[in-house]
Amino acid sequence: MPSSNAKNRDESKRRLLTILKTGEPIWKDEDHPELKDGAAEWVRKMRSESEARFGLIQQHRDYD
Repeated sequence: MPSSNAKNRDESKRRLLTILKTGEPIWKDEDHPELKDGAAEWVRKMRSESEARFGLIQQHRDYD
């Protein structure tokens, strides 16, 4: 008798194959407006925001 894990893998595989056979795009641009300027621009923005937050944290640490 197949294990529960094997059944889950088989079911996941069947679902994935069904999705892939539809021909419907899985990734839709309208679902990801944050990437309208491209992934590289989005990464630059995320890094910039992260660096700005880090700078604020450092300022607070230096102030204390």
